[in-house]
Amino acid sequence: MKQSIKKRTTRKRVKHRTNRTRITDIRRALRSRWLWSPERNERLQYDNRTCQVCGKKQTTAKGKEHKVTVHHINGIDPVDKLNPNWTKFVNQLFCPIEALKTVCSPKYGDCHKLEHEKMKIEGMGGKRLSEFN
Repeated sequence: MKQSIKKRTTRKRVKHRTNRTRITDIRRALRSRWLWSPERNERLQYDNRTCQVCGKKQTTAKGKEHKVTVHHINGIDPVDKLNPNWTKFVNQLFCPIEALKTVCSPKYGDCHKLEHEKMKIEGMGGKRLSEFN
């Protein structure tokens, strides 16, 4: 009888991309958590999943797809890579629903882009986050 010899397979170690940093990974994880946050969902329900700029309602009907997203009125400051302030980033990301606005997703309309241009003109929104706390 012949004994079967199993070949040992070696796994290749997956190398992380060199341009990805730990800060980027943390930021990405926080943003993905934001997509399922109660604040975001509450804002979508409050606005009845309707864009507050153009009035279009989110739909998944075939041929008429239209999606909306939640926009931070005050914006979110980028994370400083040398000295990250995670408390500030989390407070800006998970802000009260009064500091959020439902707008069309960038793929389906220009409302989100218009809100960003409006923020630049007004200097990052009329009210700062500290006024909501």
